[in-house]
Amino acid sequence: MYIHVIQVRLRENFDAEAYLTLDAELKEILRTEPQFGFLSYQDYANAEGEIIAFERFSTHEGVDLWRKDARHRAAMKRGRKEFFASYHGWVCTLDHDYSFTFDPAQGEEE
Repeated sequence: MYIHVIQVRLRENFDAEAYLTLDAELKEILRTEPQFGFLSYQDYANAEGEIIAFERFSTHEGVDLWRKDARHRAAMKRGRKEFFASYHGWVCTLDHDYSFTFDPAQGEEE
């Protein structure tokens, strides 16, 4: 699995509706076009206008296709012009993952 981590700081007076519309369009492309190998998206925002997003892909080729996609590149250009104060991205290879989910029916862990 490959994870694209994006740290975005939004401008103070950006058009939030236009930003959210564009964001939804990009996510729809990722969800519906299998060549990207898109698995999931999750983001976290704070009150200062910073967003940390995690896009998960099944292959590095999918990440690269998304990076080069003309629609994505046009959206990035628009983002620099209209929405972003700054951004930084990382593509990471997942070494391993683990999780825990508490089940109240099972009680406390011993």
